[in-house]
Amino acid sequence: MSKKYNVFKIMNCLQQRVAQSKTLLVPNVYGGLYVGRFTFNPPATKRELRTFTNQFNIQLPDEYMEFLNCCNGAILFDIGEGMRTEIYGLDMLTKFMTTIYAVRP
Repeated sequence: MSKKYNVFKIMNCLQQRVAQSKTLLVPNVYGGLYVGRFTFNPPATKRELRTFTNQFNIQLPDEYMEFLNCCNGAILFDIGEGMRTEIYGLDMLTKFMTTIYAVRP
């Protein structure tokens, strides 16, 4: 299986693009523009990654590991009123996984 994307490179390019203002203009379907805000968390540490994978006994996908090595969670294209894309970092993923394990029969 060939790797199509370099997540680390993509995230770094996006971070550089919005480094000054933390925003980009995002077109909407009506031809207008929104101001999209971006927030990037610092990278996950090796210890955080190891703790998570040991706690839940799972292996995370390579692309997600690349993302976590770049930024441990991010909010992308936040145009307000809850309209945004959020990629969970280990903290939110831990809360999610803990909830799943808590409700399992």
